[in-house]
Amino acid sequence: VGTGSRLLLAFLDDKQIAVYIEKFSPFTKITPRTLTQPEEIWEEVHLVRSRGFARGYEDHSTGANYLAFPVFSALKRPLAAIIIGGPNDVFTHERADELIPVIQPVIDELNQHSRVFPAVPLVKF
Repeated sequence: VGTGSRLLLAFLDDKQIAVYIEKFSPFTKITPRTLTQPEEIWEEVHLVRSRGFARGYEDHSTGANYLAFPVFSALKRPLAAIIIGGPNDVFTHERADELIPVIQPVIDELNQHSRVFPAVPLVKF
């Protein structure tokens, strides 16, 4: 449901995502913007993969916006998510857009260093 969780889900392989969706559906709507339908989740997976990060606009916490960036292992598997956010009156969509080009080089450098870590074991659902 949350931005970081969706980010990590998006960087698993398609088979793992399909198993996860099948096993845990139906999903509970936390806020009116929570993604709960498999089609919505797959659409988000593709969007996150194409952008390289996830956006969260009141889908988990009403009144808060988030950005989540991946940290990868040497095998390009997700190790962690770096999440940045705040109240939507301060961390607006526009503010998030302004920060992405500032944050992305830091994440890219972090990922250069994280490649020395071994891959995490596959998660079995």
